[in-house]
Amino acid sequence: MLSYLIDLTHLMLHKCHGKSIEGNPSVWRLVELRTVLEKMKPIDQKLKYQIDKVIKIANTGSTESSDPLRYRANPDNFASKLESEDDDSEGEEGGEDKETKIYRPPHIAAVAYDGDEKEKEVRAIEKAKKRALSSSIMRELKEEYSEGPQEIKVRVKSRIKSKEEHSLPTPPP
Repeated sequence: MLSYLIDLTHLMLHKCHGKSIEGNPSVWRLVELRTVLEKMKPIDQKLKYQIDKVIKIANTGSTESSDPLRYRANPDNFASKLESEDDDSEGEEGGEDKETKIYRPPHIAAVAYDGDEKEKEVRAIEKAKKRALSSSIMRELKEEYSEGPQEIKVRVKSRIKSKEEHSLPTPPP
């Protein structure tokens, strides 16, 4: 980076004095260094977090920080636990049975779920409200006090069937 800046200031000095930079070896060094810096950008972005973390530790002197990655899983710890579980799994509940290879979840503690009872009560209240609103007394009160026209419900299918029965010709004897 320092070499890049030195070559850049050298070329700017030539330009300020009105000299030509054509054929100057600093131009080729600048092109080469610029290409290297452009290729380093993705790597620098990938390592930015780790570099910042190391710099922060160097400045503060402590490794305890509010780093969210310190809570990540350590794969080395899993391997040793899995090996010890295989040895001890014969007498424990949970894990896989060696003979059947069926997963048996461990029974830790049973906890009652109150959500179903509350939901059932809410549903029962809603059903009671719907029944009350759709009852014949409520319909009669709505019809009596409403200002709209009176609705007459007629069963159309039964009338159509009865008309068809009467209009069908009788077969000859």
